[in-house]
Amino acid sequence: MRWLRHGWRHARCFPAHEGGAIAVIVALMMLPLALAVGCGFDYARLTLARNALQSAADAAVLAAAANPAATAASVAQTAQAFLAANTGDVGLVSINAAPPQLSAGGLTVTYDITATYQTSFMRLANINEVSVSVRSVVQRGRPGPVEMALVLDVTNSMSTAFGSSTRINVLKQAASSLVAKVMDPPNEGGRVGIVPFTAFINLATTAFNGSPWLEVPPPRTNCTHPPSCFQPCVIDGAASQCLIPGCQPTSCTTVNWSGCIGHRPQGWRETIDSPTSPRYPGIYAVCSSGYAPLSSSKTTVLQRINQLGVVAQRTYVPVGLLWGWNMLSPEEPLVARSRAELEDQGGRRVLVLISDGASTVFPNSANALTRWPENTAPTGQDPVTITRALCTNIKAAGISIYTVLIDVNDPDTEALMRECANAPEMSFRAQDSAGLLEAFNQIGTRLQRLKITQ
Repeated sequence: MRWLRHGWRHARCFPAHEGGAIAVIVALMMLPLALAVGCGFDYARLTLARNALQSAADAAVLAAAANPAATAASVAQTAQAFLAANTGDVGLVSINAAPPQLSAGGLTVTYDITATYQTSFMRLANINEVSVSVRSVVQRGRPGPVEMALVLDVTNSMSTAFGSSTRINVLKQAASSLVAKVMDPPNEGGRVGIVPFTAFINLATTAFNGSPWLEVPPPRTNCTHPPSCFQPCVIDGAASQCLIPGCQPTSCTTVNWSGCIGHRPQGWRETIDSPTSPRYPGIYAVCSSGYAPLSSSKTTVLQRINQLGVVAQRTYVPVGLLWGWNMLSPEEPLVARSRAELEDQGGRRVLVLISDGASTVFPNSANALTRWPENTAPTGQDPVTITRALCTNIKAAGISIYTVLIDVNDPDTEALMRECANAPEMSFRAQDSAGLLEAFNQIGTRLQRLKITQ
């Protein structure tokens, strides 16, 4: 009995020792806790993977929808290529994309993609994989009107062979394609102007006679002299033939100014401000032709492009930029829609500069040119400095600049054109005819407005 009483006394102490029971409870809870933490980890990874897949889908459908003339087959091909390039490490398997669906009229492109996420911790709950699906819908917008100045180098070097054709002929083809992209549906309302340039610009019209910004020169007498009236001389470091003073001409005729515009004085070559003081001087010189003001007539613009020809004159890039800017400005000399009016319509102003080389001259007066870089320009008046200043001022005026170099392998010129453009991807270098056509195609694609709606 005493033993029983002693044993009972120890047994009464048992309930006071609860450590073992807590350990058992904790042990039983560890599995669901681990599963919960693991599920959170899987969910976080799943969310990241889905977001990455959505971004890839958006990029793919934007690329596919960029070309409004693309067929269903080419849209599917482009989307698949972009999707494959952007889903290599998104953490998903069995990525399956149905061909993008184009709405009636092709204004909406829908892209549906499914994939599988393979779990890690959720396998403990017998969940080995989770299905993921995303949808991207892009609305091919009806962009506001584009006002575009095509600033085209037509110097003699543009007659150089370029593949099976010449630089100028391939340029005409590429420019015509770009005009179609800007002026064809759904881009109705766009206007395009043409600014062919060499060292000067030619308005090719006397319609501006009497304008307060223009100084029209008086009629000029041109005389024909016999060969004996000329002797060898050097002009701007180059061999030339100069008229012997007092030598009598065989005949003379009077000619009127035909539209060639010279350069304003130093300090006014990087701006279009104050066009009436100082005025733009009309000059007699070898000058480009084919200028066409902004026009909403595709036929008119294409006709002017087809009529372009090269001119035996050297290159001064700033004059092209300056008159491209003038063409897109609402102030004189050339009056376009105001920036506010255009932007209210969702429109944009675009200047596309095309050249096959750097500037080779600079103006030392309204009528005279000096070779560059053989000769030193006055401080701040060299073509590179003026080009850089003009590009900065044009962009500050709200005009987008695209640049295209044709068959150029000069790093300094390439760097200057990249700096001139609004962004490096808006500057192109074409080494062959296919590259030039593709550069203009990409510019046209960028001028279309796309919007992700889902």
